[in-house]
Amino acid sequence: MFLDEAGKPLNRAAAVLSGRSTGAPGAVAMLAMAQADHGKLPWNRLFLDAERLADQGFPAPGRMAMSAASRSPQASTPDALAYFTKPDGTKIQKGDTVRNPAYAATVRKIAAEGPKALLEGEIGEAIVAKVREGERPGTLTLEDLKRYKPRKGQALCRPFRVYIVCTPGAPPGGPAVLQGLGLLERTDVAAHPNDAEGWYLFSQASRLMYADRDRYIGDPAFVHVPIEGLLEPAYLDQRAKLIGPVASPTAPPAGTPRGAQARAPDQTKEPAGTTHFVVVDRAGNVVSMTTTVESIFGSGRMVHGFFLNNQLTDFSFSPTDKDGAPIANAVGPGKRPRSSMAPAIVLDRNRNFVAAVGSPAARRSWPIISRPSSPCSTGRCRCRRRSACRT
Repeated sequence: MFLDEAGKPLNRAAAVLSGRSTGAPGAVAMLAMAQADHGKLPWNRLFLDAERLADQGFPAPGRMAMSAASRSPQASTPDALAYFTKPDGTKIQKGDTVRNPAYAATVRKIAAEGPKALLEGEIGEAIVAKVREGERPGTLTLEDLKRYKPRKGQALCRPFRVYIVCTPGAPPGGPAVLQGLGLLERTDVAAHPNDAEGWYLFSQASRLMYADRDRYIGDPAFVHVPIEGLLEPAYLDQRAKLIGPVASPTAPPAGTPRGAQARAPDQTKEPAGTTHFVVVDRAGNVVSMTTTVESIFGSGRMVHGFFLNNQLTDFSFSPTDKDGAPIANAVGPGKRPRSSMAPAIVLDRNRNFVAAVGSPAARRSWPIISRPSSPCSTGRCRCRRRSACRT
């Protein structure tokens, strides 16, 4: 799917802009499932603000204007140029009023008909037609959209100090966050809040956690994911011993947790992006939600006022390594790609709510850890000694 005619992985930009990058959009169907289980207001009343903003307009945020004027390939697609260019031929600026009547019509239709308005009929047909355009068309069908079902699963919860941290299971990033916390708990990071020593320990726990995550995490409906082994205290003890006073010059290899199967290391590219929000209501209900179209403006293709996602480029472009070993996050029909998204809800030991947290997801960000303006906090710190990391 993401290999060229010579069997080599596609250039990432070419893959993102192609029709092959778009998977069935699932957030609306998931929200409908959650609303059916927990909602009190009628579904058709939940879209009034979105419809009003799209119809009447809203001031362009600075980040939107900056992204629209960026060199990102998605910002230069015909659909993006049409949306972000003003009548005088200039790009939108911060504070300019942005109107999107096509999107207002879309949310009105979803409000009236539910998720099938997006996954079937006129809008579904437009999605399928759009992904089939261009040099590398996708194979998404209307039947694929109709058959899409959100997946409901149990939270993955583990103790951390005096708390219980609950996240989604695989293929999102929850298991990796819990493993990282387990590794940090075996260091003296608590004695170093926001200093060089603490960031050093955080960086080293991250290296170990990502080595395992990139090797073993995929969609558990298709591949065996050794989550219990990865989070086992004895395994965390073993991995934490690799955090020494000086960082190794190369990234550490993945470990071998209990239940692990032979997997090749993964080189999936994961740019920053994404949205996170938290809602806590007076009745004690809590939502911690991360949602994304993956990259800036998704695939750069629009239908009915919204950008199509490029989430399928979260898969490994190659299904095997150079020696033919299988990669856990390889592409497969019906498979969900691995994600860094890891919304979390934190409880105390009596299971009372403490906090809900999350982060715009990428390999450089953990939802549990806030990030100050330090070079070591952004994944770009190249120091090898703790004393060399300065905030």
